[in-house]
Amino acid sequence: MITKANKYCLDANVLIQAWQKYYNPKFCPDYWKILTELGKNGKIFIPELVYEEIVRTEDDLSK
Repeated sequence: MITKANKYCLDANVLIQAWQKYYNPKFCPDYWKILTELGKNGKIFIPELVYEEIVRTEDDLSK
């Protein structure tokens, strides 16, 4: 049996709200390390419009 690995699309608010309110990297850096690894491994992605929304503001999240 061949199974297809799941890939998840993230909305801008998943990143923005987490950065601003719930999982700021100052007190929860592992959250961001995990997201980075999931992205590198192709398990998660953000659409181009989400990327553009995030980089529109010049803050640490946009980096």
